[in-house]
Amino acid sequence: MAIKGCARLFDGIKYLRGETERKCAERYSLKRHGQSLQMRRSQVHLHHAVQVLHRRMRLRQVQEVRHRATPECSA
Repeated sequence: MAIKGCARLFDGIKYLRGETERKCAERYSLKRHGQSLQMRRSQVHLHHAVQVLHRRMRLRQVQEVRHRATPECSA
């Protein structure tokens, strides 16, 4: 019974959250999503740069460039 009561209380708290809070949460999630998209874009740009380098350089050198560039992407 105690667990059921807690669940009901939690549902009540969720229901009491105002529209403004919900909108803020949506905006925050959109911002975070935008950041992740930007990170993906930079990775795609890096991949393209590596492909361009691959045409001009040998494979071993390209692998070194890729290895050097990966920590920047994860940061």
